[in-house]
Amino acid sequence: MKKTLFAEGTTVSPEKSRAEIETVLNRYGATGFAYARNDVTSQCRIEFAANNRRVRFDMVLPSKDEERFTNDPRSIWIRRTDQAALKAWEAEVRRLWRALLLAIKAKLEVVESGLAVFEEEFMANIVMPDNTTVSQHARPWIEQAYQSGRVRALLGDGTDPEVTA
Repeated sequence: MKKTLFAEGTTVSPEKSRAEIETVLNRYGATGFAYARNDVTSQCRIEFAANNRRVRFDMVLPSKDEERFTNDPRSIWIRRTDQAALKAWEAEVRRLWRALLLAIKAKLEVVESGLAVFEEEFMANIVMPDNTTVSQHARPWIEQAYQSGRVRALLGDGTDPEVTA
């Protein structure tokens, strides 16, 4: 049985979802909003200011030539027409924008409801002074910890001893 993905089959355009994200951010007190798109890398970015922090969500859109769009889902041997492939890709892009809206809205509501603090809920996406996100800083440390079985101290001058996990 095929698993249904969130917002599969949505007809809401990416532009409407993006506008809805901005509206939600404003409703929850964001003080700035930016959107950027790079057609060469297929990357979209939503960035906003809230709680004296900059927060960034990067979304890499799928390539139009991926087999899931170019091939008929009933058989890998049957190719879709170019028009059908484009339609399938556009549907996935619409779905991804709805999923991003859901994620942002849910995080803001969790914070507003007092279930989490802003920095905890948005930690991975908070932009640090060097213009990278906490996630970009932490992912290599996480990978290293799992490979070595040792955890590096996240703070300090780098001379702190490693802790065995």
